[in-house]
Amino acid sequence: MADEDDARRVLARFRAYEISFEELAFDKFSETMPSFDFLEEDVVNSMCNLLVEIANQCKLQYIKLRLLQTALAESIEVEDGEVSIGLDSFKGND
Repeated sequence: MADEDDARRVLARFRAYEISFEELAFDKFSETMPSFDFLEEDVVNSMCNLLVEIANQCKLQYIKLRLLQTALAESIEVEDGEVSIGLDSFKGND
């Protein structure tokens, strides 16, 4: 029963963050595309530049996650570098 409650809390937090992300994405879209000015721009070049920015951010997030995984593995003295601590890792500070 406690595992189900923990899973529900994690899922609720996940959904709240998902909604938050969607709201931020919509706000960002509204700021950058309030009119049809983009029709006058080189859309293909703009999209290529945007994709490069997104790819760079993905790479940086990957590196940060790997650094976090390494730090966690070292802090709990895991030999193979694989950190698997299950649902307990998502409980938060409630």
